[in-house]
Order: sequence, then structure tokens, then C-alpha cells
Amino acid sequence: MKRKCPLMLVMLLATSVIVPSAEAQWTVFDPQNYAQNLLEAARALQQVNNQIQALQNQALMLQNMATDLNPLKDVSS
Repeated sequence: MKRKCPLMLVMLLATSVIVPSAEAQWTVFDPQNYAQNLLEAARALQQVNNQIQALQNQALMLQNMATDLNPLKDVSS
């Protein structure tokens, strides 16, 4: 086992140096994948817009609650 380990290391290093790296020659465009990604991005944008609208509604609700509570401040004094 002790002899196999250095031998395997040498073989691994030799094959990694000898084997040339692969280079892509063609650009691949998948229209179905592109359309799916576009739909997912549109859905994510819609979710963000919905969250913004919900936060605006909550802020308006808090402003209305504060306005409704202001007259009560005078009563409690």
C-alpha cells in the first residue's frame, strides 16, 4: 500500500500534465431554458412588487392608526 500511494501520485500528476485542456468551439443557446429563466425572473419581479405594495399598505395602516390614536392622547391626560 505504501508503494502504491507515491506511484498513484506520480501517475496522477503525469496525466494532468499530459492531457490538454478542452476548449469550447460552439456557443450553445437553449431557447427553452432562456424562456424559463425569463419567466422566473418576471415572477420574482412580481413578488418584489407585491412585497413593496404590502409594505406601503402597512405603512399607511400605521399612519392611520397613529392619526386615530392622537385624539385619545388628550383624553387619557
